[in-house]
Amino acid sequence: MNTNIIKLKNTDWAYFAKWWRDDNLINMTSGNHDRVEDLEIQMIVSQMACSSVDLHWLIMFSDRVVGHINLNKIDEKVAELQIVIGEKAYWGKGIGYDAIKLVLIEAKKHKFSNIIIEVRPENIRAIKLYEKSGFKSVRLKRYPDNHNQPEVLLMELIINQKH
Repeated sequence: MNTNIIKLKNTDWAYFAKWWRDDNLINMTSGNHDRVEDLEIQMIVSQMACSSVDLHWLIMFSDRVVGHINLNKIDEKVAELQIVIGEKAYWGKGIGYDAIKLVLIEAKKHKFSNIIIEVRPENIRAIKLYEKSGFKSVRLKRYPDNHNQPEVLLMELIINQKH
């Protein structure tokens, strides 16, 4: 496996600048096409990197940064997983699956027992990845005030702490 995760640093903001300006990626994730300026990206990435609650990593394939994965703490036992392979040349190579498996090891270390993820219902590739990783569909969740993403599929993974 050539996939690894490394802790996010505030100096890693340029990756996000590229990914957050990619219309294809935006359509599959937040849906928000409002341009984010460099200074704002630097501030957001700095907050993510310095968070004492949420956990953020860059996804590496060989020696190249190809994406971002994180666990946002909901409560003591539940975290929300978010992942994006921002470098499209690396899509479909199993990197997302490997990164999720590495983050699930981290989730166990942090004593999370439930991991949730929200995905656009039309993002079939992502849903298949999450199912392969052990997630189960729970329900459609609606965000009526969010015109960019009014509905998501909520998926959940129960972590077996005994292993």
